Amino acid sequence: MCMLWGIVVAMHAVCHNFGSLAAVRFLLGAIEVCTAPGVIYITSSWYTKTEQVSRVALWYTTSGWAAVFGGFFSWAIYHANTFRWQGLFVLYGSLTFVTGLTLLFFLAASPTEANWLTEEEKVMALERVRGNKTGTEVLRFDGAQLRETFMDIRFYMMFLLLVSTGLPNGGVTAFGTFYSPCARSEEEVKATNSCVSQDQLLFPGSVMTPKQPLC
Repeated sequence: MCMLWGIVVAMHAVCHNFGSLAAVRFLLGAIEVCTAPGVIYITSSWYTKTEQVSRVALWYTTSGWAAVFGGFFSWAIYHANTFRWQGLFVLYGSLTFVTGLTLLFFLAASPTEANWLTEEEKVMALERVRGNKTGTEVLRFDGAQLRETFMDIRFYMMFLLLVSTGLPNGGVTAFGTFYSPCARSEEEVKATNSCVSQDQLLFPGSVMTPKQPLC
């Protein structure tokens, strides 16, 4: 999915009207919606419940860091004599595609798929997360599990969490410059907002993660 997302990002460079841009943005959102479930699944396969809080919070901050460094790259490329806005999408799309290609070969969704672990190490990794009671492999659809999900209050809490963080994030990203008239550039606004969001995510994550004894 990461490689597909990178291809769609690069496709923005060939858009020349509203229709083509809307179609590409629709595809971008359709692919991106798989990100949160995928990351949560992988995180739960490798980390215990107490460890997942800080890991998921850290993962969420990557969006902000991307805006921080992305704004800097945009500003730098903008000052090039041969600047073309299409170049930004090609650059970001290419970087994403290469990242996805790397993850395809080196990121294991669960310990059982990790080729770089011995059989003994795989068993040890699985035993660490046995207490999660979530499993690490799902080979078939189970209707009973779907019904159980819709009856679990945590499912709706997760839904509200993602909506409450996703909608403001989209609004700030798209319209941040409109309510920050004192900012000197759009990149400055995005970088500032993104830096603030890192603290908002990392601080609760670090506080909510139980501290393990050193010995």
